[in-house]
Amino acid sequence: MSWKNTIKKEKDIANERFPDSDRDWMERDIENAFDKDKHKESEAKDLLVAITREIDERLDKATDQIHITYKPINEREVGKKLLPILMELVENHLEFDMSKFEYSGP
Repeated sequence: MSWKNTIKKEKDIANERFPDSDRDWMERDIENAFDKDKHKESEAKDLLVAITREIDERLDKATDQIHITYKPINEREVGKKLLPILMELVENHLEFDMSKFEYSGP
């Protein structure tokens, strides 16, 4: 087998493993870019991360006192409980006007 055929064969194998993965990602990105619910979910998740970090830091600061021992929080459990509340806050207090949204692309 010539070196040209070897390269072509390896390229074909790579394309079978990852068929148009970049194109698929970009298409999904475009489809989701104007989806209001995706934007709301993203805002709620950003709030969740910020709140979880703040809670974790404040609990850790409490260990400055000798009689308090810090046990890290379970972020997954906290997230399950807080996310519905944060989604409701986003729904009620943020207005999304997708006509003003500018997609910058990948």
